Amino acid sequence: MILLARVFEGPNNGLAYAVAPVEDKYKVIPTRDPLLDAANLYAKGEKVLILYSLSTPIFVEIWRELIAVAGRFPVVVGGPHAAGDPVTLLKLGVKYVVVGDGEVALPAIIEKEEGLSDEMPPNVLIMEDGKVKAGRRVYTELVYKTYSEALGAYPPIEIMRSCGYRCAFCQTWAQGPVRYRPLEKVEEMVKVYVKKAAGKLGSSPRSASYISLKTAKRRI
Repeated sequence: MILLARVFEGPNNGLAYAVAPVEDKYKVIPTRDPLLDAANLYAKGEKVLILYSLSTPIFVEIWRELIAVAGRFPVVVGGPHAAGDPVTLLKLGVKYVVVGDGEVALPAIIEKEEGLSDEMPPNVLIMEDGKVKAGRRVYTELVYKTYSEALGAYPPIEIMRSCGYRCAFCQTWAQGPVRYRPLEKVEEMVKVYVKKAAGKLGSSPRSASYISLKTAKRRI
C-alpha cells in the first residue's frame, strides 16, 4: 500500500500529523497531481490510498479535482473542512471522511483497505447504500510525533488538543476532551526539530487562546 499525500503551497500540517504514525511502515509520497501519480502506480500493480487534509478555502479551489480522484481511487479526507462538512465530501465520492483523531483513524483505514480488517475505522464517516455510517469515536493520547520526514513537514509541536469551552462559532472543542502532550514527548520532538534545523523554536500558549489567563496559569 502506497499513501499519496496531496500537498499544497504553504504548510501541510494536517497531513504531517496524519501520516506521522504510519510513515515508518508504509511508503508516503507527496503529490501535486494525485490522479496522474495514482494512475501510474496502479499501472505498476501498486495499491494506493490518496490523502487530503482540507481547509474550506482549499476545498473551494480543488473540489472538482476531488471528484475526479475519488471517482477512480480510494480517498481519505481530514482537516477542518472534513470535520465541519463531512456529508458534502461523502456525496462527492470521498470514501473515508475523518472527523476525529487521525492518528487512530488512518492506520485502521489502511488495514481495511488491505483486507486485514472488516471493522469500521474509528473517527470516520462513510457512505453506504446512500446512508451515512459512523465509526466509533476514539480519543488518542498525544504521544505520536507531529512531523513527517516523508513530507519534509515540521509543523508547530502540538502540546494541547481540544478546549474546555463550547463556543458555537468554533470547532476546536469538538476534538473531544482536553488532552496534553507528555513533557518527555515534547522534549523528544524539540530535539528532533533542533537537529533538523526546522526553524526558530518558541512557545505558543495554545490553551491561553481558549481559556482565561487565570485558568491557564492554574493549569501550567
